[in-house]
Amino acid sequence: MLYTDETYSGDFKNRFRDRVLKDFKITLPNADEETVTMDESRKRIAESVTSIRKKLHSNAFLLQHNIEYGAIRNSLGGAVLAVILSGLNVLFFSQYVRNPFAVKVSLVLLVAYTMLLAIGPWLVRIYGRSYAKILFREYMK
Repeated sequence: MLYTDETYSGDFKNRFRDRVLKDFKITLPNADEETVTMDESRKRIAESVTSIRKKLHSNAFLLQHNIEYGAIRNSLGGAVLAVILSGLNVLFFSQYVRNPFAVKVSLVLLVAYTMLLAIGPWLVRIYGRSYAKILFREYMK
């Protein structure tokens, strides 16, 4: 919702600011104020988003997208642990137990989880933006 972000039109941003002022009594900065106090602008927008999320807490459509975004983030957290354990499994099954099949399975999992971690930031960005767009759309209905 920053004026420097071109995701939404200026008209939409103005209507959003008017609605936030009406609903929550939070005055968001205009384009001129935003350029002077960028950090303060971000903080006020974040405060308004918190209020919007509270207002829309019972919205099933928004909840579904929040769950999807959370699942992606949680999967990435689990993938970090899975990469470590898969690497340990490769060492264990190649050095101590000598099980070629287990080494191959562990290597496949190691590669798969590493790939998930590699594309993770992109996935979080995509799902985060999708959630934010739906949040704003549902609020502006």
